[in-house]
Amino acid sequence: MPERRQEHRRKVLRYAVATSEHPHHRVRCVVKDLSEGGVQLVGEHVDGFEADFTLEADCFARPVRCRAIWRRHHALGAKFLEAPVLLEDLTHVRPDAVAPGTAPRQGALILD
Repeated sequence: MPERRQEHRRKVLRYAVATSEHPHHRVRCVVKDLSEGGVQLVGEHVDGFEADFTLEADCFARPVRCRAIWRRHHALGAKFLEAPVLLEDLTHVRPDAVAPGTAPRQGALILD
């Protein structure tokens, strides 16, 4: 299948919370990957989330508005409705993100 993405995605594992306004609903999830224009979320209830929502994650300086573009079992792809302000340079792997043979620590950044 040909690649349809227009922007490079970076693999990131960050805990996040997505919140919808109507009805008010909060879902804990993980930011799986991130690009300049959007994000992929994974979590138990993200595939049933409404179209527009606010995403909070520790890699963003402030919550960012998003719109769901696609949904699959336990996954959701969304575009940013406003440019996110990142708190750190996502082009480098933090050396403390994952120790060999262990799971990522909470908030760890993992890039390929």
